[in-house]
Amino acid sequence: MIVRTRRAGSTVGEAAATVSYTVQVTTRESLKEIIDDLPESLLPEAESILRGFAETESDPVQRALDDAPADDELLTEEARASITRGWESLREGRSIDDAALAKLLGA
Repeated sequence: MIVRTRRAGSTVGEAAATVSYTVQVTTRESLKEIIDDLPESLLPEAESILRGFAETESDPVQRALDDAPADDELLTEEARASITRGWESLREGRSIDDAALAKLLGA
């Protein structure tokens, strides 16, 4: 349950009056308000994001991956040097595409 204070402007006579009131809304209602306020151009992206949440929640493998701890193993100097050499090779154009790799491996 979310408690929100809103200010509503209304005209009283010649001056505008501001009235404060507190509304209790559920998270679902709050999300519906946010969606209603989105511009049309953002609705497809919002739908995609929300569907992703729903699909992730029902997929036990994805849920396990999401809940897995971050890899906290430190890189060795050898691994760090290997990564650096790989990036240098890529920048210098010394790389091959998937088809060339498959041919090289005989696949």
